[in-house]
Amino acid sequence: MGLNVLILTGDRDALQLVSSKTKVMLTRKGITEVELFDEGKVWDKFGVTPAQIIELKALQGDQSDNIPGVPKVGEKTALALIKSHGSVEEIVNNLDQVIPKYQKLIRGNEEMALLSKKLATIVRDVPMELDLSLCSWRGPDNQKLLELFQELEFKTLIRQLTSSVSQVKQKSKEKQKNEIDLPPLETYQVGYKTIAGQETLDDLLVAASHAREIGIYLEGDRREGIKCAYLAIPDKDIYLLFPEKVDESQGIPQLSVLKALCENKDIKKFFHDAKAAIWLLHKHNICLNNLAFDTMLASYLINPTASDYELYDIALDQLGIVLPTKGEAASAARADAILRLSEVLLNKLAQRRRPPLS
Repeated sequence: MGLNVLILTGDRDALQLVSSKTKVMLTRKGITEVELFDEGKVWDKFGVTPAQIIELKALQGDQSDNIPGVPKVGEKTALALIKSHGSVEEIVNNLDQVIPKYQKLIRGNEEMALLSKKLATIVRDVPMELDLSLCSWRGPDNQKLLELFQELEFKTLIRQLTSSVSQVKQKSKEKQKNEIDLPPLETYQVGYKTIAGQETLDDLLVAASHAREIGIYLEGDRREGIKCAYLAIPDKDIYLLFPEKVDESQGIPQLSVLKALCENKDIKKFFHDAKAAIWLLHKHNICLNNLAFDTMLASYLINPTASDYELYDIALDQLGIVLPTKGEAASAARADAILRLSEVLLNKLAQRRRPPLS
């Protein structure tokens, strides 16, 4: 096919394959050191052509490959014979022209030498049909990797997997023509609405009042307060409040809506790590009423020996979903996951409840 080939191996037998189109990268000391062989390097290293590597091995043998060779013929003797005569066949067919001290070694072992050469030769004329397009590296099967990592509870690797897939998607527009997309990894996706006006605010208030429960995911820190809030309403939309940094001095309506919802005693609120959420709300003088469920606390009660209780891990364990790691869509998915987890974990806690002692 006229292709340039690079063979990476720790087997010196592959040196016989070196040609103008084929190079061998030979590993040494594991994979920490490698040595690249072309035709010139083989000659410099062994004093023979790549094809004559076979002849050397036929004469001196190789115990590791069960190649007997010729008894009492070592590397120096084999090299001298090949340099003088070129091949095992030439030595066997013209044994009288071989130096007497070497004749004694070869005579009676001709068949062994020829058999050893056959054993040392890598067969190249194997009939096969090759579709090079099927040999291209297309990346890992991320979905199967995810299933395996879940089974083995490799949480760190799961996060690295989802993060790397996310980065590949972001760079997909810049990829070269010869680059191949990674197989997709299914992450949990939900739709959401960004509060853009009074009409959307009204929709949110009406939906929350009718549902009488909401899942809330807050982003921010204790110093600056809430940067954005995602509100998930059962069988309804997910709403994004505060698309920009909160500025209470301007009386942004979204803040008052969040306050009204959080302080409404008739609406149940579901959080993950409610303690952290209460701190954020307190920054804006919002009092949280009717805290109905905390998925972090519930997860601890169900499995007190877990190494951590992050929402990402709990959603994967309890719902079998992979939450996205970045962006607005990721936060919206977290709000929805909190709502879904609340029902699942509440049922599990109810099943664990012991009957009262008589």
